[in-house]
Amino acid sequence: MSLICIKNLLKSSIKVSQLAIQSRTCSNVSQQEKTQLSQFFKKVNKLIEESDVQRNFAVIHIYGQQHLVKEGDMIYFYKNIPASAGDKIKIEKCLLFGNENFTLIGRPLLDRNLINIEATIIEKGMSHTHMGLRHIKRYHKFRRWYFQRYPITVLRFNEVKVTKNWPLS
Repeated sequence: MSLICIKNLLKSSIKVSQLAIQSRTCSNVSQQEKTQLSQFFKKVNKLIEESDVQRNFAVIHIYGQQHLVKEGDMIYFYKNIPASAGDKIKIEKCLLFGNENFTLIGRPLLDRNLINIEATIIEKGMSHTHMGLRHIKRYHKFRRWYFQRYPITVLRFNEVKVTKNWPLS
């Protein structure tokens, strides 16, 4: 029963977020809207407490790219993180977090203290050789081959979870 109410309230998330902003800034919000908002937050916090056994997902932002990650996933990218292999890092730029019961959407980012995304650097190395060709057109018979290798980093995500109740005070 409460799951249906949460999904209905989440469908009207624009109205709920507007109510949250109004209740913090303005005093002209009716008492009924304030109680509706507090009930919504209580239901979401209850679902957050129950969501420890569920599979959470998050959309994170690393080096100008967005990645959808879950616990246990591995991703790689062509950048060098200034940490050695085996080190654990915390990802702080989270755009979206959710599971099958609820979704938290940041505008543009979620608070870094609300979500805990921890990853381990598995491997650091160089990519395979990328080969390119530069030539001058027509009758010059000039060709120049060039080879490039890029640094590559592989991450494994150990933990994707909510750490605090929502909304933050």
